[in-house]
Order: sequence, then structure tokens, then C-alpha cells
Amino acid sequence: MSPYNLPRNIQFIFEGDLFVNVLKGEVSDKCLIVSDKIEQTSSQLDSSHQIQPTQVNQFLGQEIHSLFYDAVVSFDVNHFVAIVGCLVGGGNLVVKLPNFYKEIIESSYKSKNKELLIPTDLTSAQNNPSRLLLRFVKQVIKTQRAESIKYQASIQDQSKQFNIEQVQLIKRIERCALGHAKRPLVITADRGRGKSTALAKASASLCYIHNKNIIITAPRKENLNIFFKQFNKELEYLSQSKDRQEDTDSDLNDAKNRIQFISIDNLPQTSVDHHFLIVDESGSFPVQVLHKIILKFNRIAFASTVSGYEGNGRGFEIKFIPLLSKAYPQYRTEKLSIPYRWQSNDLLEDCCNKAFLLAQPSQAMCSEEKLTKAISAIKYQYVSKENLLKNEELLTNVFSLLTEAHYQTRPSDLERMLSDPQLKVYVGIDKDKQVVSACLIIVEGLMKNSDCVKISRAKLRVDGQLLPQSLISTKGIISAGELVYWRVMRIAVVPSLQNSLIGSNMIKVVYEQAKNQNVDLLGTSFALSTSLFNFWNSLGFRCCRIALRTDSSTGLVPADFLLAISEAGKACSINAVTQFNQSFIYSCSASYRDLDTRLLVEIMSKQVAHQLILTEPERKSFTAINSGNESEVDNYINQARSFEMVEWQISNLVQMFIFRRTKDHALIENFDLLFAKIFQKHSWIELVKDYGLKGKNDAKKLLQECIQQISQTIYQTNTSN
Repeated sequence: MSPYNLPRNIQFIFEGDLFVNVLKGEVSDKCLIVSDKIEQTSSQLDSSHQIQPTQVNQFLGQEIHSLFYDAVVSFDVNHFVAIVGCLVGGGNLVVKLPNFYKEIIESSYKSKNKELLIPTDLTSAQNNPSRLLLRFVKQVIKTQRAESIKYQASIQDQSKQFNIEQVQLIKRIERCALGHAKRPLVITADRGRGKSTALAKASASLCYIHNKNIIITAPRKENLNIFFKQFNKELEYLSQSKDRQEDTDSDLNDAKNRIQFISIDNLPQTSVDHHFLIVDESGSFPVQVLHKIILKFNRIAFASTVSGYEGNGRGFEIKFIPLLSKAYPQYRTEKLSIPYRWQSNDLLEDCCNKAFLLAQPSQAMCSEEKLTKAISAIKYQYVSKENLLKNEELLTNVFSLLTEAHYQTRPSDLERMLSDPQLKVYVGIDKDKQVVSACLIIVEGLMKNSDCVKISRAKLRVDGQLLPQSLISTKGIISAGELVYWRVMRIAVVPSLQNSLIGSNMIKVVYEQAKNQNVDLLGTSFALSTSLFNFWNSLGFRCCRIALRTDSSTGLVPADFLLAISEAGKACSINAVTQFNQSFIYSCSASYRDLDTRLLVEIMSKQVAHQLILTEPERKSFTAINSGNESEVDNYINQARSFEMVEWQISNLVQMFIFRRTKDHALIENFDLLFAKIFQKHSWIELVKDYGLKGKNDAKKLLQECIQQISQTIYQTNTSN
């Protein structure tokens, strides 16, 4: 069992106090100060023990005995939650608070009958007005001043239960590596459950006893410090076993060389000889990247932290597990629940979970009968911050729903819900008073014209102005900054009620609310996929931008969508969407060349083609294509011409087909392959690889057949007219 099987302690100090005074002369490399400014200390504590809050990721995967966190100026809950998970049992957390907390805390400790006194207006408080920091302080005091803390299990019981979990998990990891292929193992756990230790012990056994080569990857190599420490420790233990023969030194060195770290970006292309792959902190990687990995490797252990680390970790379960299940139906799961790094019912873990609403239970599934009744009785309404602060159950339900449905939901979103004046919360509540849907809206716009000009000249960037700033900097619409926007930041529906128009109905309510409050444009920005494009397109939103780079958390490209409300908003939207549509075909072979072909086909048929039909000066029929073009296409179909000789004629024909018959492309077999070749300019080799063909001739034959189907469809249309 862990030597740190002790409770962690929490202490508060205040602005003006020095962390070094709390150390009492006991300084080691296991102490860490997290602060926006470097504290002047004695020679006891050099600058290497002090970091900015934004640098906490460098220490993830390490163990800290004393943590000093400066929350006087600012409090980033994501950074705080991440770093406190490194504090071991028996360790001390010292949080420096703004001075206005002193009176609140002192009065709360004096009287057990009083709740923690909360200022009515935090924004008027000096320094840090964080609502979540206040919730954390309140939770700590509430727990500390209780007469006693009842632990669920004794230290001996915890140790016994932990060892059982560890042994079972180690066996499952070894079985995954040595047993049948194509049965990946998925390991999930909260922080401090010994996940890295189990992986390390199993890996040591595989490398030393079974002579297997292992690849391990993680967001950063530094995150694996504990893993490699435990790995080397276990190797030493195995080398001293009585069962081993002589030459243990050479065996030990050989085993150490059998495990190799490779970054996630290089994994799909790696040719390193290996037998087993470990993906640690899998929830930190884009789902698209993980999908590529499961297609290449067939002996894999995925390990992911479920809550309180790199966001809440739920996205790994929500987005990735369905893909894994489809590729490998016989995948296995293992969950660790007994703490390793600290005591069960740990004060710090309990306070963080309750204050920041971490580790919330999954939403319950609805029966078919309740589902039907729920949809018909839902009321959509705005919820003020005051109501969220007063109603803990409502706040918990809303945030739990957002966490369940959105893999990017983090504790900082809870902070914004309670503190950000530009964020609005809308909910859908059924007849049983249960929250079944939620929507977060960010108010943007109303920028100064002078700032808009600076943004257009790339001399200024403004936080909290995603949509107007995008329109100014990518479309050159300077006046866009002066309009008022409601940007849909999150929308979530209870999983069992999804695909039942609840999300659509909620957006319609938000639209009417925005219209009543003189908003110019409703918009959204999200990681683009075919299903999400179709959802927003069906509600009247139009895509005006696809980003040039993929989002690091999703592996997908972000896209902006607009829905005009006012006349000024309509003029802005038409301008932006028209620019997007007119550049779309060119961009398919440039910026969009590597995007999913089916997604581009959907955008072209449902948005680009539709607008070009409406804006075209004269409606030309298919017979307007001159006979020369028709004969050249016929020559290609009859194999008298190569594709390269008549590429522009074919491109013209296909564009006319899409623009005139936007829904008929679904009836054309292998239309995706055709689109990839003509508009995305994919090579024959790429087509062979992407569509699982035997060779170039197969790709060329499929393309000819596809063009023939289009030509026949056009001919039949012309003769019938």
C-alpha cells in the first residue's frame, strides 16, 4: 500500500503573508509554490520551486508533499484541480486568499450555527471575485468545523481493498498484452488511484519476464515520471527474485530498453518493433487521433482519468468508447476506485468534488413512456445567476448535464456560469422538475469602431469576442464588431432524450429571446462534423468559416455558423456566407483538402449549391452545356480519353449536377470518391488507400462508372423536359 495513506491537510493564509513562513524550515524538492508572481524568499526556497499557474501541466504525474497556491489575484480552477491531484497523503495545501476572506472565515469558525457568510456582491470585493474559490473555502470550513469525520474504511481495510484492485488490474493488463489480440483494455479512475503504478508493474513484468517490447504514449513525457519511477523499482524487485538466473544486470538493462516513449503525433507513422501499446491519459487526446490508433494497433491498454484532470475526462467515455466498441466489440474495461495516493474520504478530494461539482453521477435513462411525456411537457426558460447560486440542486443538475453531454466541459465552465456577466443559461425542465436540456449563451459584440479597425489590421486581439473578431479578421467586415451577438457556447440534452427535437426546440426559444432583446445575430462555433453541420443547417444557420487548423482537443476543424435576426445582422450574414460559398470549391483543393469528403459533400449540396442557384443571374438548363463538352465526357466514359485530358469538362458537369440536383448525389454510387478526386484533388494513390481499393485501375473504373451515372441522370432529365 502507498506510504502516503494519510489525510491531506488544508490551511488558509491571507494577502501579505509569506508562504516561506509556513514552511518552518522544512524545505525539499517536493515543495511547490504556484503564484502569478515570484515570492521573495530566503535561500531555503529557490525559484525552481515556484511556477506560474499556467505551468502546472509540467508537474502533472509528479508527487508533491507541500503545495502553496496563491489565489489573491486570480483563481483558475482548472489549474488548481490539476495540481492538487499531485499532493500526496499527509501533505499540506496552503491557499493564500484575499484579505476580505479573513473576517468571513473567522466568523464562521466562531459560530457552528452559522453558515459561511457570503458577500452579496462578489464583484465589489477587492482582488479575486471567484465564485468557485468561495465555494471551495465554504466547503472546507463546513467540513473542518464538523465534530468528526467518519471514514468509510480503516487504513487496513483500504490497504486490503486497494491491493485486491491492483492485483486484478495488473493481471488484466498482462492478459491484454499476452492473450487474444483485438481485445483492448480500457482503464478508468479518478486521480490518485494507483493507475500509473499498476501500469508500471505490469509493464515491468512484460518486459523482464516475457521479453515483450512496449510503446507508451502520454500528453507529455514528463507526465510519466511516476510510471517510469515505479517501472524501474519493479524491475529491481524482479531482478532480485530467487527464480531469476545469473546475468541479472544484462537482463535488467535489456528490460529497460524494451519500453519506449513515442509522442501521440508520431504513433500512426511509427515502425518501431513492439508487442503492446499503452496510451496514458487517453482522455486528453482528440477522438480522431485515438481512432487512428485503434485502426493501426491491436494490443492496446487505454488509461484515462475520469474527473478533475485535463477537464473532467468524461469525453473519453462519451465520444471514444462507441468508436472502440465498433472496432473491437470484445474490448474490456477496468475501473479503480480505492485511493492510493491519499486516504479514503480525503478532505481535499471531497471538498474539491463538492465545490467544483466533479465526479457527478451519469444522467438516468428514461423509459419510452416517460420519454414521450417528457418531450411534450418541457418548458424552456432563462435561469439567472442568482437562481443558480440559491438552488444547489438546479446548479448541480445543469452542470452535470453539460458534463455528460460535452466532452470539453471543464470546472472553469462552472465558474463562468456563476461569475461571467456575459454568459446566459437556458434550461429545459420537464413536468417532474428535472433538467433535461441546457444551453450556455455568450453575449458578444458592441465593439468600438477603432478597435474593429485595429483587429482588421492584425494589431489587436480581444478576448471574449470570438464571432465578431472572426468576421472582421477573416472576412474583412469591419462593421461586424459593432453588432450584438448571442453565441451558443454549449447545448446539451439528456442522452436518453437526444434526437427527439429537444435541442432544436431550445434553439428556437433562444432565437425568440434574442429577437426580443434586439440581438442582431445568433451564432455558434464548434468542432465541425457531418452530424453537427446537419443539425445547425436544419435550424437555418449557415457556415461562414472553416478554420485552417484543427482544434487540439478534438482533432477536428472549428467552424463558425450564423443565423441573422435583425436587418443589420442579415446584411452581415449574407456578406460572410457569400464569401464562404464563393471560395468553397477552390478551398476544397487547398485548405479543405484533408477534411472528410462526406462532410464537404454535405456542405456543398445543402448550402453552397443552394445559394449559388438562388443568386445565379440566369437559370441555365443542362442542355446549355455545349455539344463539345458533352462529347468529350462521352469519350471519357467510353475510355477514349484519360481523366486528366477532360478534367475541367468533368468538373463543370459535376458542378452543374450538384447545383441543379442537390439531393440526387446520394443516389450516385461512389460519389464521395468522385468528389475527392475532382474537388479535393486527391491522387489516385490516395484514393486507393482511402477507399480500400486494390490499385489505380480500380479507382479509375469506379470514377468512370460514377461519371456515367451522372451523365445518364442529366440525359434523362433533359429528355423528360
